[in-house]
Amino acid sequence: MRNNDKTKWDILASDIETIMEEARNKLQNLSEDVVNNRPTPSDWSAKEVVGHLIDSASNNHQRFVRLQITDGLTFPDYQHDNDDWVKIQKYQEASWNDLLDLWQGLNRHLARIIRDVNDKCIDHIWVVDEDNTITLGELMIDYLRHLKDHMVQIEDCVVGVAKTKGTGISFSDIEDAFFYVSSTTMYTNQAMLCKETGEIYYTSDYGDMDDEIPEEVYENETCIEIPHKNELDLGRNLVFEFIEEHLPADFEQVINIFRRRGAYGRYKDLLDERGVMQKWYDFENARQTATLREWCKENGIELEGL
Repeated sequence: MRNNDKTKWDILASDIETIMEEARNKLQNLSEDVVNNRPTPSDWSAKEVVGHLIDSASNNHQRFVRLQITDGLTFPDYQHDNDDWVKIQKYQEASWNDLLDLWQGLNRHLARIIRDVNDKCIDHIWVVDEDNTITLGELMIDYLRHLKDHMVQIEDCVVGVAKTKGTGISFSDIEDAFFYVSSTTMYTNQAMLCKETGEIYYTSDYGDMDDEIPEEVYENETCIEIPHKNELDLGRNLVFEFIEEHLPADFEQVINIFRRRGAYGRYKDLLDERGVMQKWYDFENARQTATLREWCKENGIELEGL
């Protein structure tokens, strides 16, 4: 079991290193106009999101180290003061390359800590407040989830500028088509994307669409069918992965649930009963977004922004 755990932390550390390497390559040449852009006046710019991720790295550095010294840590949380942290440190006025250097350096260091974590300390507890605690292992896993979520936010900042230039295909349009195709059983709803124009064509066996997809779309080599979630391994296997990570004691029960019809309804009843429904939605959305973006990359679909 310990060997498996060590492999788990190796993988997590490698994922962080990969994300940071890819992020640096994508972000380092962005113009000041792009990195200073706030999609709305109340939103953060790309600079401010990276600043927030620097705060996340520095706070979690303390947690990851201290929880290998003591088995119970009472340490202040900063999540309710995120905006104040960003404002006080004036990330909007900072050098973009300096921010990227600091962010990348901190994450390389965290990856080393995670890779060499003391297995005996994985269940040590951080006391967030009188109602909430979280283990060191859960903290390290959630750090990667948080990092991925904010990479999407950075992209949203960049897309806000890119849209005015009319470049690339809207990821949100592709995502809408993906949800349409995945909203029912495979081969019932269909969507085709034309990579040249960005236009998406829809049809359904239910007959709720006005037009069939033109035959020439199917014959056009630059058009591609939007995948169903099961084709991207985002169906029941994703459920099993979530349960194994967050509710291991319920794993056999969930296996049995998915052996009968109406499985998702009973599965969500279980999540609601365990109080982890929102955690499931966050997990599912993050994985779907990351997987769909990778599918776009593999199929040569140029997206707006990053």
